[in-house]
Amino acid sequence: MCAGDARTYSYVVALSTERYPPDWQDMQYLARIIPRVCHNVNRVCYAFGGIIKEQVTDITPTFLTQHVVSTLRQADDLATQVLTSSGCAGRIAQMPVVLLPVHLDRDAALRAPSCQRSLVLRPFLTGDFMTGVAALPGSDAMPQDVVDRMRKELMSVPGISRVLYDLTPKPPATTEWE
Repeated sequence: MCAGDARTYSYVVALSTERYPPDWQDMQYLARIIPRVCHNVNRVCYAFGGIIKEQVTDITPTFLTQHVVSTLRQADDLATQVLTSSGCAGRIAQMPVVLLPVHLDRDAALRAPSCQRSLVLRPFLTGDFMTGVAALPGSDAMPQDVVDRMRKELMSVPGISRVLYDLTPKPPATTEWE
């Protein structure tokens, strides 16, 4: 689907690897090339936590209940605390924390709906919000230890199965998740 200014709203690709940290330059390259080659994809994220072993075939039923909103608020607060305490907050233009109704490690043989969700971090660098890039882990804007602390804190939130890191530039993706 295309908005009036040519933004697209399409699928997300989650990349995973057994190597940690991954080669962030390679991940950034893939985040640029995948949407150019696969026109039905406009976001590319790295999924922390090792290889995703099975294809995701369903979503976690999610409604904007007080519990779901509280989970997202807790996650956003934890990520913001780590960003601020590390001194990196002034280097990042914006960092949405997004709750996805997807359990990436769910056993496909289970028939009962999952109650696990994933979180996406979108630390973004831009001067004008018309274009921009993800703050690459391991860079001055987002040191690897800060990313690791965020991931560890977010994995302590009940109901969270994975943390992802959005590496997609703008365009094709919007700054925020809509």
